[in-house]
Amino acid sequence: MLGARPPRDCPESFRQFAMQRYSLRQLDRKTIALRLISRSGLPILRGLGRFDDHALALYICIEDSGGSFEFVFFEEQWEGHIESGESFACDFAIRLTEAGYIDTTVLKDHRLGMGI
Repeated sequence: MLGARPPRDCPESFRQFAMQRYSLRQLDRKTIALRLISRSGLPILRGLGRFDDHALALYICIEDSGGSFEFVFFEEQWEGHIESGESFACDFAIRLTEAGYIDTTVLKDHRLGMGI
């Protein structure tokens, strides 16, 4: 809830942003878990955020055994949910829904190519 006081046991990286509106710029150089909410049961993806001031976009760089790829979120179009990433061993977590942001068939193809 925007403007709500964070719980006492909330990680410090999350607590510092709890009283303000989130900006993708604040995730620059932070570890980020992408929670893909879909029927396909894809795993949590973890990466590092890099905010590009020129494009006003956050790039989340994912590297795994199948190769490297990026998710890109533009500040002016951002309407997503940023949460604490503590339970995923990350600074923050972004929740994505299948209908709202991504084509999970691309991710399924990427994972299937890795033999997962």
